[in-house]
Amino acid sequence: MKKTLFPPWTRCAVPKCKRLYQDVHEPLTRARGGSITDPDNSVPVCRRHNSELTLEPDWGYRLALLIHEWERTPLAVLASVRRQLLADETPVEDIAYCHHCRIWRVVGHDCDTQPDEETVRSGPPSDLDIHEEQS
Repeated sequence: MKKTLFPPWTRCAVPKCKRLYQDVHEPLTRARGGSITDPDNSVPVCRRHNSELTLEPDWGYRLALLIHEWERTPLAVLASVRRQLLADETPVEDIAYCHHCRIWRVVGHDCDTQPDEETVRSGPPSDLDIHEEQS
């Protein structure tokens, strides 16, 4: 699968990294319900960044290189957003969690409806937010 998804000269997906990829990283890990055979759950990364992503840095979530198990957005949509964020090389500080879209997006993006000031904030839903949604 690795060879069919990514040619051998593919660079690491982490912005500004010049290394060639060595590993295929899974944003939604198998422990959280992800599949290692889903192309939308596969990102080419160098060994250094794959190791760094196992420590779950905040920038990994902001670039959709890591996905929380509570994330309800389909992997295909997350993969599309991830490709856009990585292609644009958007600075990590310009990415925030949009509660309307329920996904990490560039700050100031256009939602289908005009979000109120509480809709976009710089972090995923808290446990309280998740509990309220399930009620």
